[in-house]
Amino acid sequence: MLKCWEENPHDRPTFGELKDTMKEMERKHRVMYLEMQALRRGPQKFVCSFILVLFCFSVCLFVLFSFIILLGIRLVTACKIGMFSLKKTDN
Repeated sequence: MLKCWEENPHDRPTFGELKDTMKEMERKHRVMYLEMQALRRGPQKFVCSFILVLFCFSVCLFVLFSFIILLGIRLVTACKIGMFSLKKTDN
């Protein structure tokens, strides 16, 4: 996410790169979850699995909301410095 703040716009990740990064994070969490699930034995299995899923879900939500907030801040900043305007123009 820090790369989104690079001074040079060409050094910032594209939406496609961000999507790929988030998918890779999701895949890693899923693999970690499956590995942890395979190691669990006994009556605590359900509780531990639920906590792990909840943790992974909260991490994904945090990353998603951080991304949305960063995009909003960049949009507002771009509008303030006049890079583009959201106003409708008559042609």
